[in-house]
Amino acid sequence: MTDRAFQHLRRADPALGPWIDRAGECPIRVREPLPDLFGTLASCILSQQLSGKAAATITRRLCDLCGDPDAMPQPQQILALGVEEMRAVGVSRPKAHYLLGLAAHPLPSTDDLVELSDEEVIEALTTVKGIGRWSVEMLLMFDLGRPDILPVDDVGVRNGMRIVYELDSNPTKREMIARATPWAPYRSFGSWLMWEALRG
Repeated sequence: MTDRAFQHLRRADPALGPWIDRAGECPIRVREPLPDLFGTLASCILSQQLSGKAAATITRRLCDLCGDPDAMPQPQQILALGVEEMRAVGVSRPKAHYLLGLAAHPLPSTDDLVELSDEEVIEALTTVKGIGRWSVEMLLMFDLGRPDILPVDDVGVRNGMRIVYELDSNPTKREMIARATPWAPYRSFGSWLMWEALRG
């Protein structure tokens, strides 16, 4: 799919050609097997507003607390913990409540997710407190391999557009949508190129 996407992007938007030429391996593809949805969403909650290193440390401590340092806890394990127990391993109080809410929330199976449209997945998962649209968009792109996601709230995509199109300032959301319209139905790949532009 990547080759087909980049061929389309070259034709649709010549400004992307040089960035396609220098891009590395694109990670947008369907993951096999599909991810543990609870674990993926729990990781999203734990990593919010933290550096990768800090999030990894807290996640490892939480996994240790639940008895398996190599596996994300399952809902019943989270529900068996109290807020203060999670606080003791570095989970903030709001995130502890979000994790408890997530553990109590009925989630669709990964097989069910495959059958849903992008917007249906977003609607289903953003009903969980602590999970926003951006988090679900990342799951759609990098776990479910959905090819046509444009995360307009992503600062990296916005900054990348400024670089690629040599703009004086970052584009507004409306401008981002307009510039990315020719990328469809491969806006996920165009968005990834914006992140690559930031890497230089």
